[in-house]
Amino acid sequence: MKYIIAIKKTKYGYDTHVPALPGCHSQGNTEREAIANTRDAVLTYLDME
Repeated sequence: MKYIIAIKKTKYGYDTHVPALPGCHSQGNTEREAIANTRDAVLTYLDME
């Protein structure tokens, strides 16, 4: 499955959230790291359902 990830640059790095999965969010120092961390967060979120 594919999910849209919303990414916002902050002064601390990048914050992300997945609009289709309430409460599923992550962060990273770089955009690439934030996306990788979000991928892990999505898998954890789906595993908990």
